[in-house]
Amino acid sequence: MGARGFTFAALMPHAPILVPEVGRERLASAAASVAAMKAAAVRLVETQPDTVVVISPHSPRKPGSFGIWMGRRLQGSFSRFDAPDVGVDLPNDLRLAEAIGQDARNLGLRIWDIHSQALDHGALVPLRYLIAAGWNGPTTVFGLNYPGEGGLTELGRALASAVKEVGSSIALVASGDMSHRLTPDAPEGYEPRARDFDLEFITRLRRGSFQDLQRFDSGLRELAAEDVVDSTIVAAAATNWATAGHEVLSYEGPFGVGYMVAILSEQGHSREAAHMPVHLNETDP
Repeated sequence: MGARGFTFAALMPHAPILVPEVGRERLASAAASVAAMKAAAVRLVETQPDTVVVISPHSPRKPGSFGIWMGRRLQGSFSRFDAPDVGVDLPNDLRLAEAIGQDARNLGLRIWDIHSQALDHGALVPLRYLIAAGWNGPTTVFGLNYPGEGGLTELGRALASAVKEVGSSIALVASGDMSHRLTPDAPEGYEPRARDFDLEFITRLRRGSFQDLQRFDSGLRELAAEDVVDSTIVAAAATNWATAGHEVLSYEGPFGVGYMVAILSEQGHSREAAHMPVHLNETDP
């Protein structure tokens, strides 16, 4: 048995086009993101966690409540994205999920159990990369409340408390995409200030200024049509804002959406370790 608590935390994007069987020939336009996703997944698996926890902004939502996926298996496919034979089927760590839910309720948060639904792409995309890197172990997925409802740091505290109670080593993945409005053909249309959001987010992560994410300008976040801040705050709060080994591996916006891959924290990470570096492409939108 290895270390206990959080051994690794990362931010990974969740665009289905980043999955090879979905993106196909278009994947070449997101080569930096693909390489960084592979590198982050390998580094996560190398920490040999007992459980992987994914925070997905695309899980079903209810007003004022956080959702936790229950059920024996966590399953889903990319059938909506013309790849029905590609999917995820992992055991759910129900002991940890239940402990998170109880500790969250003890902190005054409203929690609901997500049953009998297929995993959303916010969880599926990072998990596909983890599976490709060799992960097949217990996994827990939970979703967010609506933007602006608060409780994010409290959810992080509940996660930390539950991990301590269970006594496991945990790898944590915050799933999120940055601005969806970088170019005229972007999914949410073009917004000139969207790039400002992405650059500011990159700056804060590179500096390790994770607590400053709580003070991000709400108007800029709305203009950018992002879904990355809340999940990152939960992950950072869960690890008590740890920054050891933090590193931005890549950023690009090839389809009008900002994709960032970053290590938020990594126990015992050495810069001399034999990992392929992936550099930030600062010329991207």
